[in-house]
Amino acid sequence: MKGRISSLSMLYLAEVADAGSIRLAAERLFISPSALNRKILLLEEQLGAAIFKRAARGVTLTGAGEIMLAAARQTERNLATAISQVEALRGLKRGHVNFGTLTGFAEKAVPELLAAWRVSHPEVTFNFYAGNSRDIVQQVLEGRLDLGLCWDPPSSTPVRRVASADIPIGVAMQPDHPLAARKKVRLRECLEYAVVFPSRGMEFRTVLDRINIGIESRVTPAVEVNSIAALRQLALIGNDLVLITANSVIDEIEAGTIVLRPLEDPGCDLLKLSLFTKDSDSLPAVADVVIAGLERELGMIRERVAGIYSA
Repeated sequence: MKGRISSLSMLYLAEVADAGSIRLAAERLFISPSALNRKILLLEEQLGAAIFKRAARGVTLTGAGEIMLAAARQTERNLATAISQVEALRGLKRGHVNFGTLTGFAEKAVPELLAAWRVSHPEVTFNFYAGNSRDIVQQVLEGRLDLGLCWDPPSSTPVRRVASADIPIGVAMQPDHPLAARKKVRLRECLEYAVVFPSRGMEFRTVLDRINIGIESRVTPAVEVNSIAALRQLALIGNDLVLITANSVIDEIEAGTIVLRPLEDPGCDLLKLSLFTKDSDSLPAVADVVIAGLERELGMIRERVAGIYSA
């Protein structure tokens, strides 16, 4: 390798990777595209390897580029951690936290937490991402998010789990539905009714497909929906059965507007909501604020889910 690589070069690399285009990255960095291209070419010369594959529509990372981007992300995280620690020593409550949760938490729980944090820690800034589990896990692993709260990633995923809550899958329905008198329901018992399924690709649809087997006993979805909010609304206003996770309809169950009967099919395991981070040592000090709030949220979910099934 020729010469020492500067942190500024790593910043340029990360910006181009994020933008997927030297021109767009240059606009964000307020420099000319030609100047930015020279910086990237110099970095590639220092490394002795190409970082980007260039095409008419933009650039993509090479294998060497992926390695360097991971190093750039770690540099950003280390700098944020150092700044937070220095500020903590000075008795300040400043810093920045990136965190992500499933979309369902963006409707009420996270906005309430953010409002409280803004009062108690006015100098802390937050970046909140709402998405699906796959995106959240990937962004935590890439260092874009400090923390993630979503369905538990595979055991082989290199994350540290901070807290979790076991969640059953159930059948939501109107209180006067014939199956509402049951304590538990098997999926095949829904055959004579119209059933709303989560769309393929949603985490708990995989569990449902595993138990929804056979020819005569297979339930055919009347509707498939890729939105938890839409599934909840269909349970509230429609006459169909809706397959959904218990945490998504706690308020409605407690209000008595719908009932939820857990599935008791063999193989219908509990799902696990997990709060996790890639590396606790690289977290900014102020991340403890977010961890404490999300841990409390998971604890309340555990208690409320247990309450609706013990009632």
